[in-house]
Amino acid sequence: MLPLLAKTYALAGALAAPGRTRRIMRLKNRHAGERCFLLGNAPSLVQFDLSKLAGEQFFVVKKGYKALEHGLPSPIPYYVLSDLRGWDRIKADVSTLPVGTYLVRDTIAAQPEFQPPADRVVTFPSYRGGLRKQGFRHQPWHGLGNDSTVILFAAQIAHYLGFAEVYILGVDLDYSQATTYFYAVGQSETNQYARPEDEIYAREFGTLRQAFDADGRILRNVGRGGAVMGLERADYDAVLAQPKPGR
Repeated sequence: MLPLLAKTYALAGALAAPGRTRRIMRLKNRHAGERCFLLGNAPSLVQFDLSKLAGEQFFVVKKGYKALEHGLPSPIPYYVLSDLRGWDRIKADVSTLPVGTYLVRDTIAAQPEFQPPADRVVTFPSYRGGLRKQGFRHQPWHGLGNDSTVILFAAQIAHYLGFAEVYILGVDLDYSQATTYFYAVGQSETNQYARPEDEIYAREFGTLRQAFDADGRILRNVGRGGAVMGLERADYDAVLAQPKPGR
């Protein structure tokens, strides 16, 4: 539970920006009972036939829009940005992407280069700490904290959107590889010394998994890496071969 002072601060922030709060609240259960895919940017992402995501709901993060060059369908339903790491490398592109809805933290929305159509942007307030410190965020209009990977930010929003099945793809969490991003052959993580320990990933994804389990929802890893997440595995092609939930 959040301390009373922290809850009061979060509520004050929500009341201070009622327009932002209303926009977030309109997302609640928008996709109740549906399935979606959260795409990371690891090299393993492009080992899959991304064209099969046509007609599916999916999220890309950061420079993941480069997957459009590898068969990812356009437009991108949801594009997620939660921090400014690498902003200089994407700021010229992000406002003109074929994106349905931008889901961004307020630090992104405040950047002068971030100028997509306002009606396609939902901004989330920042909050100190992440899943390990504040727990799972069922009310993201109170704020979402910093975690070890933007996929955790995206997953909490996917839950708020009501998705009953969430499948993670292209999240290897292996920064010792010669190449660590699908869009940059030979580009490795430049700040490996600052990467979280496996135990941190396990705790964060464990908290996420517990929240999904408690609501009777599915959270699976359909990628080839990411064992440290501790999520049950599912087969990408087999999932896509199944009828969409509710049909």
